[in-house]
Amino acid sequence: TAPFEPRGAPRLRRPHFDGWCARATDQKTGASSSIIVGCFSPGRGRYAKHLVIVAARLRAPDGNWVDRVDQQLYDDCECSLTVTKAKGPNFRFEAPSGFLQVAGSELRAKFELDGVASDIATHTTTPWRPEGWLGSRYTRWLLPCRYEVQCTRSPGAADVAGGDATWRGDALVHAEAQYGSAFPRAWRWIQATDEETTLVATGGLFVIGPVTTRTWLCRYEVAGEVWSFRTTDPRTSATEESAPPRAGTSRSVGPVAVPPSRA
Repeated sequence: TAPFEPRGAPRLRRPHFDGWCARATDQKTGASSSIIVGCFSPGRGRYAKHLVIVAARLRAPDGNWVDRVDQQLYDDCECSLTVTKAKGPNFRFEAPSGFLQVAGSELRAKFELDGVASDIATHTTTPWRPEGWLGSRYTRWLLPCRYEVQCTRSPGAADVAGGDATWRGDALVHAEAQYGSAFPRAWRWIQATDEETTLVATGGLFVIGPVTTRTWLCRYEVAGEVWSFRTTDPRTSATEESAPPRAGTSRSVGPVAVPPSRA
């Protein structure tokens, strides 16, 4: 099974999920859109529920920003998940609201929910293995949630609409997958990109074997140089800094990793 492909519902009676996220960003205007797909299984060789989330931040004709987000939960009988035996990730998920299809380096996600529609496509991969040594065959069984990044700033296209706001044109696309028996119970996720720089960071209370630990995984790229920071690596540490929340603001916590290790 390719890292980005669904693992499928387990035969034993145990929880499992397969999930994907695709995010497109417009360098010129700052507009963005995200599509999230999740497939949930109680085991016994079947899925039970499927989740689709579509979000968009667009510039309206009057110049103001418009934020739109909607989600829909489907029964398994309403959706399909098909894996094609071929080299690389090859699968298609379909729901009444749209589809997610991956064929090798090509990815397309197209969904329309109430008040927001998004069509994201790319054909280039820049894989990142965020788990580092923990993702090896000797230690990966310790992780109830696995993490795979297919691309971080691949050239692509987007066609997005929300209310009176639209965006259609070139985009930089980020795509990732998660799968396992349980998602972290507390986590944060950041993805941002511009012409030369890309940042991907996720952190929270991650379970590693019998231990729940505060963990950060980060990828920073600038001018073609890529650096990876993992608090699970012996040479990397992290501290969290936050300011007291004020009215109308949210608490911000981020990693400080020193020294960096080359990806």
